[in-house]
Amino acid sequence: MNLTKHILFLTLAALCSVDQAAGQTVVYSDNFDDVSTYNWLTRDQAGGSTTSSTPMENSYGSFIGGGTVGECQVSELPSDGPDGSGCLEYKINVTFDAGYCGATIDNLPVNFWEPGNVSLADLNNTWIELDYYTDINGVVDPNSLVGFELRPDLGGWDDRLEMPNFSTSSGWETVSFNLGQDATTDPTNFLSLLNANEDITIVVVLRIRGSYDVGKRLLVDNFRLRHLSSDPGLQWSDDFDDISTDAYQTRDWADNYTDSGNLPFRNSYSQWFSGGPTTGVVRLAERSSDGLGGSGCAAFSLDAATDASGIGWQYSWLTLGHFTQGQVTMEDLARTTMSFDALITDAAGNQAPTTEFRVNLRAHNSGGWGDRLDVVENLSTGANWTHVEVVMSECNNVAPFLADLNANSENRLKVVIGPQSLSSTISAGDILHIDNLVVRYSADPGVVFCGGSGSGTLCPCGNFGTSATGCANGTGLGAHMIGSGEVSVSADTFVLSTLNLVSSQPGLYFQGNNQINGGAGIQFGDGLRCAGGGVIRLQVRFADANGWSATTVAVALGGGVSAGDTKRYQLWYRDPQSTVCGAGFNLSNGYEVVWQP
Repeated sequence: MNLTKHILFLTLAALCSVDQAAGQTVVYSDNFDDVSTYNWLTRDQAGGSTTSSTPMENSYGSFIGGGTVGECQVSELPSDGPDGSGCLEYKINVTFDAGYCGATIDNLPVNFWEPGNVSLADLNNTWIELDYYTDINGVVDPNSLVGFELRPDLGGWDDRLEMPNFSTSSGWETVSFNLGQDATTDPTNFLSLLNANEDITIVVVLRIRGSYDVGKRLLVDNFRLRHLSSDPGLQWSDDFDDISTDAYQTRDWADNYTDSGNLPFRNSYSQWFSGGPTTGVVRLAERSSDGLGGSGCAAFSLDAATDASGIGWQYSWLTLGHFTQGQVTMEDLARTTMSFDALITDAAGNQAPTTEFRVNLRAHNSGGWGDRLDVVENLSTGANWTHVEVVMSECNNVAPFLADLNANSENRLKVVIGPQSLSSTISAGDILHIDNLVVRYSADPGVVFCGGSGSGTLCPCGNFGTSATGCANGTGLGAHMIGSGEVSVSADTFVLSTLNLVSSQPGLYFQGNNQINGGAGIQFGDGLRCAGGGVIRLQVRFADANGWSATTVAVALGGGVSAGDTKRYQLWYRDPQSTVCGAGFNLSNGYEVVWQP
């Protein structure tokens, strides 16, 4: 992947998933539908626990206190949720006199908070919601009280942020808490410990309160973390300005660590180094003033030249809450961008023009070299900072990456950084500086019309697609056009993208004033012509190896549009070798937008 191709200057300001309250963005969710086994985890007062293999895919714990014979259980159930889907269950297995019984959802990331600087205002802009239900042996139990609290990842009882107790009145209900305004405990200790922690993760504690009768259950579904943001398209970011020290952490081939300070950095990094001499060392740090504009940055370097077969760094726990776990699609990747600023220098801070690095993404809990998503290769910067911005669907190796991500137990990624090769140009002390790492998501700003499902004009030879795509092409799928960015004449950041194309074939993006045949289209080639009237050719683009293409021109300028105009767009593309109906070309669905000032 050529770096120049990926320096895109896009402003993605549209909403992803929002609550009724404008600007509240879902940044983390779990519907507990991702399990393949429904085994139990049990734990008694003495701290002993038993599991039947792996009890569940996500990170849960259980606790019990007081009586010596009590036992409580936590599991995921496949069909007991409010809509017949999966849910999380806490169950009292034996009657006992414990002071509490419950379970935790561990390692909940809150990456939109700034590490070390979380304030009461941040709590006031954050909500947690969940659906819940309590019963005893299958009978609704309105007398059961549910306790709900949050703790920093390393926190205890005195550091909790406790919410009001709640109970079921008749059946499944929803509760929503504002972390600042609804808390019944002083948030001082919670904030203090959270800000002293190494990362921004919290533990959610749910517990049954009152009597502890055998068969009593608490069911939880559709857990959601929401945030009120002035930039709702922003999904994740790190400006690396949260450090209090410039200390390094180093690791050698024998897995020995040394720190030149207590906590060298707050975020989650690790290094890997294999197959080479035992004297090779890799280092990383957060630097307080070496970033863009004199701010903080992450710095990755080699302490010594090495011929190791594998060497690099991982930035872990990058959470993408806008993806539906297990169901991430190419369209999701086409709406998601990752950007960062980069500068490569030698140990003295001078230009290192021959040094090249590569950056890729992998699923957090799995993902090897074959499952990587190549964000950028052959990264070199010259003497100045370089801005890199990529659309994830345009990266290399998309299919294996998607398969691995969807098989994973969580929507967390790790950013993997390493030298482009192990050539002699990677000198000891060469440093890659990374600043302003950002992930954005753009919701659909327009409307799809004229699909190839057969509900309107029939596809020419029965080669039906879906209501959201054109007629099927040689891949067996219909080309799917989407939009992203801001449909604004002044901003002019709107981008048209198309999925499911025939790889390496050209296509013409064009604009029209009308929906042809009332939006049903007419047969044309192997597909349907949907947009017409005052046609303007915008740009010819070739599909990449993944069957994806996108415009790079200013659409508003190229189309001569004005605020208030309604325009229709379509892609006319070649399919010469695998043509379904024999015409050698096909079209995407139609796409309509209303242009704003």
